[in-house]
Amino acid sequence: MSGEQFDLLRRVYEAERQRRDAAFKALPARPAFHAGNGYPSDPEQARAFLDAMLALAPVAEPQPLARLIAPHIDLRLGAEVYAHAHRRLASAPKPDLVVLLGVCHAYTTRRFIACRKDFETPLGLVHHDPAFLDSLEEKLGESVEIDVGLHLEEHSVEFQALWLAHLWPDSTPAIAPILLGSVEDLIRAGQSPAEDEELARFVRALRECIAGESRRVVVIASVDLAHIGPVYDHTSGLDERGERALRDADRELLEPVAAGDAERFFDLLALEENARQVCGTAPIYVALRLGEGPGELLRYGQGRIHPESGSVVSFA
Repeated sequence: MSGEQFDLLRRVYEAERQRRDAAFKALPARPAFHAGNGYPSDPEQARAFLDAMLALAPVAEPQPLARLIAPHIDLRLGAEVYAHAHRRLASAPKPDLVVLLGVCHAYTTRRFIACRKDFETPLGLVHHDPAFLDSLEEKLGESVEIDVGLHLEEHSVEFQALWLAHLWPDSTPAIAPILLGSVEDLIRAGQSPAEDEELARFVRALRECIAGESRRVVVIASVDLAHIGPVYDHTSGLDERGERALRDADRELLEPVAAGDAERFFDLLALEENARQVCGTAPIYVALRLGEGPGELLRYGQGRIHPESGSVVSFA
């Protein structure tokens, strides 16, 4: 590709990005894009749907919570793991603000994309926190909404907003909705995210914003783990033996996560060049950098996203 062709593509991409962002910003709120498909659009049915999922896990003992990793897989496929995650969330004191770190599944050149919109759900509106995002933007010295149109169809934040509306229907916590872009380039280069200027600046600013809060803040990383099989461009899927091997490899990867060791987690993925196609790398890394101390593995699961081909997604 010549320099002239590349420049033309860059201009076309930038024009499309600006068009998409403008269309999204014109909306009064971020619509419940996946309602009626990913979950029921009728409020009563949605409540029953989520209650049935919660019944798959015991009520958790009351204890504080600062950071939570939860799935964003199809709600039905990951029901039991969703249940354990959100039972744990519900057992903690109600947060005043939830920093939602989702995965941007669409292509973006950005490391982070915040959204200054309330989120519609069948259970009511989940309000964003403009003051918190103002503070984040001020510390960064740049707009946090470049490529914000990608929030429209992204499910990773939407699913967590729905859960918050369900767990606290009368006083749903405010959210700071943030999508994180891919860090595959850092994995290929064997470069720590701590050495990436844009991501390091974002982590530092977000830490300062949270530390400056007098309110109770919980960080939720909405992520999945491995994506293996022909659906994800592998030559073959997994049989039962392969699923057991994936479970063992995932549990090894989750050890530094439970220990709160962001760099060790990233190093393990970089060592294998993310052959398992873990999609939640950036949100997990950032969530670990936003606090101190260890955690615990509540539940691990796998789902056959395409049974015929043996394509599997894992989550925890």
